[in-house]
Amino acid sequence: MKNNIFIFGDSYADPSYKFEEYDTWHFLLTRYFADYDVKNFGRNSTGPHYSFKKLYDLLFKEKQIKENDVIIFVLSGNDRITFYGLDPYISSDIKWRLDPDIQNDEKLYCHDLCNSDVRKYFDENKEKIKFSCKTFEEEIRYLNAKNEAFLYYISRVKKCKIFLMFKGNPFEFYDSNLNDKNFYKLKESLFEISHFEVSKNEEEYYNNSSVTYSTRTDKRSNHLSKENHFVLFDLIKKFIENDNIDYKWNTNFKKLDDCFFPDDINDQKIDQLKGDFIYE
Repeated sequence: MKNNIFIFGDSYADPSYKFEEYDTWHFLLTRYFADYDVKNFGRNSTGPHYSFKKLYDLLFKEKQIKENDVIIFVLSGNDRITFYGLDPYISSDIKWRLDPDIQNDEKLYCHDLCNSDVRKYFDENKEKIKFSCKTFEEEIRYLNAKNEAFLYYISRVKKCKIFLMFKGNPFEFYDSNLNDKNFYKLKESLFEISHFEVSKNEEEYYNNSSVTYSTRTDKRSNHLSKENHFVLFDLIKKFIENDNIDYKWNTNFKKLDDCFFPDDINDQKIDQLKGDFIYE
C-alpha cells in the first residue's frame, strides 16, 4: 500500500490558484514522489476551520493517516472562520477582528466587496455571529497555537512527517524550535516570502501596502514566483528524504506589475485567465 502526502491550506496550496505557466511546489512534489499518493485539499480563501475538518475526517473517521505518511500544512489566519451554512470559500469575508484596540461594536466585520450571498447571510445572522465570536474569542485568538501543538502531537503518535507553514502573524504560534526528522516548522511566513520577492525599488509597494493586496489580484501562482516554488519544493523534498535542510529564498527581483494584475482588471477577466491553464 502506498504512503500518502496530504496537503492542506489556502491559496498558497490551492492547485486552482494558478495564473502563470510554471510548475508549482505541490505539482513538483506530485511528480517527484510518484510512489506516494498525493492528495491536495488546499482551497483559496479558507482558514484553519476548513482545513482541520478535512484532517479530522482523515484522522478519526476514515483512519487514513498512518506511519510514514506526510502532512504538509499551511496554517492560514485564525480569523478565517467557516460559519455554519456558508461556503468556506466565501465565509472568510466575515471576520471577528482580534485587535485589542478595536471596540466591541466594531470587531465584527463583513468585507465591503463580498457577494450578495455573504451579505444576506451576515445581515440575517449578525447577532448570532457576534454572540458566538464573543463567547469563543480567546479560543479564536489562540487557535493556531493549539493547531501547531496538535500537529506536533500527531507527528509523535502516528510517526508521520509533518511540514508546517504559516501564512502570516507569527505571534499566533509558539516561539520555539521543535524541528526534527518528523516535524518541521518553516521559520519564515509565506506572506514574507511572497512580499519580499518584489524589488525594493518599488517604493509605493513598501510605503503603502494598500496599493496591492486590497486593490490588485496577485498573478503569481500560489503567490510565489517560479523560482521560489522550486526552493519550497526542494526544502520539503529534503525534509521527506531526511536530507540536510538548507535553502535561500529569492528576494528583491520582481517588478510590481510582474506580480499583480492592474487594479482596473475585473473578476470576470481574472477567471478567464485562470481558465487558460490546466490545473494539476
